[in-house]
Amino acid sequence: MMTRRKLAAYHSIGGDVDALSRSGGRSRDDLSEEECRQLSGLLQRLLICKRGLGSAKFCETAKKELEALVSDGNMRFLVEGMISEEASR
Repeated sequence: MMTRRKLAAYHSIGGDVDALSRSGGRSRDDLSEEECRQLSGLLQRLLICKRGLGSAKFCETAKKELEALVSDGNMRFLVEGMISEEASR
């Protein structure tokens, strides 16, 4: 389950699992490499959906994955904000 601290740690390293490995500090304590990879993959899938490039089934699966990973509506809002950041890169 993602927490605000984990999302903040992910954001602070820019979603870069290598940066997480090198950080050795608080980010690493808050977020595991596996969680970083999981969130990165989910954000990529949600971005594909946001851009209209995924099938209905693909997007439905991504949405369910988001709901399973982030149960709180406010947290989902934060994740959706991260998707918007990814889209602007």
